[in-house]
Formats: sequence, structure tokens, C-alpha cells
Amino acid sequence: MLNPIFEPTFIPTSFSCRVGKGAHRGVKYLAATIRAVSKNYTKPCFVLKCDIRKFFDSIDHGILLEITMKKIRDADANSLLEEVVSSYPATTVFTRERERALRAREYLSAISRANCLPTFT
Repeated sequence: MLNPIFEPTFIPTSFSCRVGKGAHRGVKYLAATIRAVSKNYTKPCFVLKCDIRKFFDSIDHGILLEITMKKIRDADANSLLEEVVSSYPATTVFTRERERALRAREYLSAISRANCLPTFT
């Protein structure tokens, strides 16, 4: 039910957890692209693979549900999505990560104020 609604919005080079895609197809696509870009391995080719750590933790689940509910008209599906999304303790995990980052920033700031580290302007 969700796939026909959201599949057209995904970029074509995203392979994870998609019908007809997956890791093997992603590796084949990467190999073909490297071969093409490197002119059959005669030129340098650079690849960047990245993932946003704890992305689902950091997004506002209320906004996520608002977006999905605008696209999905089925009340039962919306209810199920709401239950699944709200069962995830994102705020707790995200808050803990943010607090840890703030403590680290405060510590580094205190060291900088004590002139232990050079400051760059």
C-alpha cells in the first residue's frame, strides 16, 4: 500500500529496502558507474558513501506523520503508521545525544577560555 505512493518520490540511486532494488543491484550499479566514470579504469574515480547517523531519531515524528497522512487516505493505514512511529523512543535517544554534544561543547569552551587551546577567528 505504501510503496506505490512513496516509490516515485525516491531518487533512482537509492537501493536499500526497495522492491526490485537491494544491495546486489546497488553493487552492480556502482561497478558499472565506476567503470563508466573511470573510462574503463584508466582515470581516477572517487566515490562517497554516507549515511546520516540516527536520522530517524533526529526528525520530528509529528511532521513525519503529518506528511504521510496527507499522502495516505486510508484511516487504518494512518492509525498503524502513527502507532509504529510513536512507538519509537526518538525523543529520548535524540535528547541524550544532544545533551552529550552540549556538554562536550561546554568543556571545550572552558578549555578555550583558559587559553589552553588557540582560538581562531
